[in-house]
Amino acid sequence: MPRRPAATTDPAYDLVRSHVAAMQLVDARPDQPFFSPVGGLLPLPTEVATSWMREGLTLLDIPTPDACTYSGHSLRSCAATSARAIGLVLDAIATLMGMRNKDTTTVTEIYVDALTAPDDAARDLYDRYLVNRR
Repeated sequence: MPRRPAATTDPAYDLVRSHVAAMQLVDARPDQPFFSPVGGLLPLPTEVATSWMREGLTLLDIPTPDACTYSGHSLRSCAATSARAIGLVLDAIATLMGMRNKDTTTVTEIYVDALTAPDDAARDLYDRYLVNRR
């Protein structure tokens, strides 16, 4: 996850980095799922992952894009929809979702709600991935 410019705060980056640092501190395995107890190689139950995610976002006052209700089942569609709404290209979205080997049609048909308008929360979370090509 790229960090936003140094002059701005970046609570989303801070949340991810602190979690990764905590996992490294206790020598978690590289294949450790992100939302799971240390040493557990199975993903958490959806309800637990949802609770952890929402608690972290709330504690850091990270706004939720209008198109989203963060939960274990909606995380991919929320991220894909929000990123696409602000103009992120489908190849980048597929890569960020861990689906770079899949046709971007899958991302479009299953995960992206094309009618979602961009909003400030989506820009705050995903504009770090926009590339200005001239």
